[in-house]
Amino acid sequence: MSSAIEHLTKTIKAARQRSHLSQRALGRKVGMPQAQISKIENAAVDPKISTLVALARAVDLELTLVPRTDSPRFNAVDSPHPPEKEGLSPR
Repeated sequence: MSSAIEHLTKTIKAARQRSHLSQRALGRKVGMPQAQISKIENAAVDPKISTLVALARAVDLELTLVPRTDSPRFNAVDSPHPPEKEGLSPR
């Protein structure tokens, strides 16, 4: 699973815990078994974007796409090629 997805699932888990929701309660809100919530939070499965959106909204979060230039934390992590291979100098 990509680090970006892991970051999203950890953020959703933290929001769930801040909201004092159990995995079971979150599952009921989104119509998903508690076991599936656990697998998502523990990076045991690669969830569909629709699942992430539903989980995020259930804990009062919203998924938003931003240009990579506005999110430098993910640029280096998710890039399939290190900067040197793209003819760019390292950051």
